[in-house]
Amino acid sequence: MRMICTLLLLAVLPVAQAADCPANLRWQDATFAERTTIQQGGRAHAVVQQFVEGTAMGLDLQGAKTGLLTLTRFEDVGRISFLFAPENEKPSHFAEFGMTVDVPFGTDPNMAGPCALEDQVTVQVRDLVGRLAYKSELEKAAALDGWMRRNGMSVEYSVQEPAGVEMQGSWLFSRQPPNLPLNSDMQGWRVFRGDTLLMTLPTGKPFLLSTVLEQLRGAKQE
Repeated sequence: MRMICTLLLLAVLPVAQAADCPANLRWQDATFAERTTIQQGGRAHAVVQQFVEGTAMGLDLQGAKTGLLTLTRFEDVGRISFLFAPENEKPSHFAEFGMTVDVPFGTDPNMAGPCALEDQVTVQVRDLVGRLAYKSELEKAAALDGWMRRNGMSVEYSVQEPAGVEMQGSWLFSRQPPNLPLNSDMQGWRVFRGDTLLMTLPTGKPFLLSTVLEQLRGAKQE
């Protein structure tokens, strides 16, 4: 649970970025993205965070928390995933999770990256109508209220749909992603290689990520 809570806290601790914005920077290059969706009184908060050693994802749906941590840089343990979710869930079920934090109109070629937005300028969503290439996105923008704003290599937005759905989010690119906090408490998480369950971590006392990695290294050497 601690890893999930850490992810959700990161969403309110944005990192200051330089004002430059490389023209080839794309939305999928994000090192951090989060979005809160509010609908009919319900609230869902999704977070994706890139670390040097892997990727973490977290979802808070009305207080019910789900998390996935995938390690990609620990060659001595291989590609391992940690999942905090209902028993019937597997890591592959979260393959499309990144879509939950997509920036509005991010699939339109004229909005292919954050540099399509002027720096330090708050843009009203309906003013984007003349910029978009896809008819579907044009129609969507014309029906929305809200704004988007870029500050260097970070973007914030708030968009309201006619049906009463509100989306608030932020996007960030950093040339130096943070290191994974190895003191994260992973008790109760399940450990997978692919979709194959390796172990379920015990509960009742802290079980640090560093301890799990040591166990995995020992098992691989046997």
